[in-house]
Order: sequence, then C-alpha cells, then structure tokens
Amino acid sequence: MLDALIGETPRFDLSPGLGDRDFRQFLEKIYRLGASDIKLQSNDFVFADINRRWRPVSTRRLESQEVDRAIAILSDQSSLGLIGSGSPVDVRVDLALTADEVFEFRMNATGCMVNGSREGASVTLRAIPKTIPSLTQLGIEQEIIDNLFPRYGLILTVGTTGSGKSTLQAAANAYRLVHRRHDPVAILTYEDPIEYSLGGLADGFMPEPSQIAIGPGRHLKDFDLVGPNAMRRKGDVIVMGEIRDLASAKAGGEMSRTGHAVQATMHVDTPGESFDRLIKFYPPEQQEGEAYALLGQLRMVVAQKLARRANGGKIAFRSWVVFDRALREKLGDVSPAQWSRAISKHVSEKGNDFESCAYVAFERGDIDGEVFREVAGLTPEEARSYTAERGGDVSRLG
Repeated sequence: MLDALIGETPRFDLSPGLGDRDFRQFLEKIYRLGASDIKLQSNDFVFADINRRWRPVSTRRLESQEVDRAIAILSDQSSLGLIGSGSPVDVRVDLALTADEVFEFRMNATGCMVNGSREGASVTLRAIPKTIPSLTQLGIEQEIIDNLFPRYGLILTVGTTGSGKSTLQAAANAYRLVHRRHDPVAILTYEDPIEYSLGGLADGFMPEPSQIAIGPGRHLKDFDLVGPNAMRRKGDVIVMGEIRDLASAKAGGEMSRTGHAVQATMHVDTPGESFDRLIKFYPPEQQEGEAYALLGQLRMVVAQKLARRANGGKIAFRSWVVFDRALREKLGDVSPAQWSRAISKHVSEKGNDFESCAYVAFERGDIDGEVFREVAGLTPEEARSYTAERGGDVSRLG
C-alpha cells in the first residue's frame, strides 16, 4: 500500500553539488505537480505536500552543504549567517525561470538537527499561486459572501497553518476590487511576507491596494507599527495579518472601532475558540470590558480546514458565525465567560459547524472516515455515536 502511494508521484534527479539552473528546474517540476509546500532538509529526500500528503520527489537525499547551497540560491549568502546565529529566515522568494516566468514562494529556513546532522537546516517553501482564485472557485457559502464587506468592524479568518486563510482573504479583496466598484475603498494590507498581488484589479475605479511587507529591512520593521501607520493613512479596509499577542489584538480593536473594516487571522480551530482567545490576550481585570467592546466590533468569524478527498485532491470545510443583532442579544443575556460555549452552540444549531459539513461530505463519499473524524474533531467512539444517531453506516468509519 505504501509503495503504491509513493509510486503515484514522480521523483526527479538532482545533479551533485546543486547547480543553480538544475535546482531551479527541479523546483519548477515540483511546483507543476501542484505542491502546496516543498521541504528540503539535510540528509533527507526532498518532500512535497501534494493534496495534503507528504510525498518524496527526489531520487536521492540532499547533503548538508547542498541545503546550504539551496538557501543561498533562494535567498542570499547572508541568510546562512542568520541561521548560524540562531535566527530563522522568513522571506518571500521570486524564482525566475525565464524573463517571462517567475514562481513565487514563502520561505522559512531554520537551523536544526536532521538525521544525524547536528548543524543541518530545514527549508520549507510555501508555493504562492500565480492567480487569486475567485470566491466561486473556492466554493464560499453565500451567507459568508453576503457578510464579507462591512463598512466597519472586524472579520476574523481562523484555522491552522496551511488552512487557506490568506487565500480566502485575497479572494475576498479581489472580489471587492472587481465586483464592488460601486463602493470604492482604499485597501491597505500588512503582510509577512506579501503573498498575493492585488495590483491592477482596481482598474482606476478605486485606489490601487497598498501592500506593506513587515519585517527587518522591509516596508515596516515590526507589526507593532501597523496600528499607528494604518490610522494615519486613510485606509478603509485594513488587512492586518495575524492577531497573535496583546499589541495586535489592541490594534485590530482600535481600528475596527474607528470606522475601518479590519480583516485579520488567528490560529484557532473554531469560531467559538476565537472569541475566547481574543479576550485572553488582555489582563484579567480588562477582559470583561474588552469582551463587550469586541461584541460590538465583530462582524463575522470564518474558520476553515483543508482535507484530502477520498479520490485525490483537496476539499475545504468552513464553520462560521455572523454576529447579527439576535446573536448579540443572546450573548448579552449571559456572562462573557460563557460566550465561547454559547457561540459554539449557536453555530451548531445553524448547521454551520465542522461536524455537520464533514458528515455530509462523508455520506456523499467525498471523504473517508478518518478524514471525517479529523475535520469534525471527534474521537473514533464519538464519530461512531454521531454517525449512528443520524442513521449512517458506522462500518464505513473503519
């Protein structure tokens, strides 16, 4: 079985020493397989994440000095010095193949011990698609689309790393630029690094989006500057990257309170968890007050997961909550400490939870039992009970 799975993906040769042109052509071949991520490590085969499964794509293991050479080709020699000093390298890579064709990646390179090499390195390349998919291509539910474009307030897109948060945000802004020209806005994005280009989509109907790269030596050196910078630049829509600490939580709250439509991401699994996570960035004595302020700012939370289809390819699942008047009134009747649970219950009652949408896909045969449990967040016993309660075929769970 394992040999059959590995055999589905071709492996490519690499010349000894990792020549510049040979290496670029090697990455091109992997990119064209539809890889979302490529991993190069000392003393290891090159692997690619294709349709949510890691597959070997090289015919041999890379030596440590070859990984160093790859880092120098993708970035520059100074990156090796940073890694040697204990600092990871996070950069955008534009890999030119010809004068007319460039492949784009988000690269992380980190020093580590790999397969016995104590001074090794691990390089992860996240492929950036050349075109932004449309909301229709992504299969975004109509209720989400209807609530994506508030005049002001906070919209959160949440999920684990690689769940497509940035793609969903880029698709939303591309839709706004092309299909909402009756409501022109100035869009500011703050990214680490810049992924999708929004250039040219405004076509003169509204200001071209201003995309700011965050980090040392880039447009702004630190995310702490995002709030003050955005407030002075007359942006209507602010894409501020990830909320991951008190400073970014405060910036998102302040901007959404002052008449901006703010889009941000967080690393949590569900809409209910996102509310609890946001509040807990604040000191305990401030949490209740911030909870009520946040209740007035939040417009929608969309959680997304990507999973393997039973017959190959990927499938996206979304769980979402719209903060309308009825939900705010419902939450106002209980203490903020109970809001996360109340939101999760509300999402389930609306049928917008991961369990419901994953079970529908499982019943259709789009995913197998293992993926159903993974997306729904259920143990094997919970999955059996869930399926039995709905009259499903428990034996298909495996």
